[in-house]
Amino acid sequence: EPKIVDPPPGTDDPVEPALPKRFFGTIELNQDRMARHADQVIAEVVERIATVDGAQVKVSIQIEVDSPDGFDDTTQRTIQENAGTLGFEQASFEER
Repeated sequence: EPKIVDPPPGTDDPVEPALPKRFFGTIELNQDRMARHADQVIAEVVERIATVDGAQVKVSIQIEVDSPDGFDDTTQRTIQENAGTLGFEQASFEER
């Protein structure tokens, strides 16, 4: 319940502080149980906050993978095709 503060001088009505209007969070999923961990985040945070009247939810997934030996042509082609099919906004391989 929001805390009611004293009214400014010259008024008789108490002023309620403004409620926060935005939530954001970042989490790194556990590599060993990624799907289960993602399911928990969706169930316990995303689905719960989405029930707030008028809430507009946007969830983004950011993927970063480093390979000491690099990625062969077949892997690159497969990942690029899958990313395109799934509607990724960005997906690329780079030399580091």
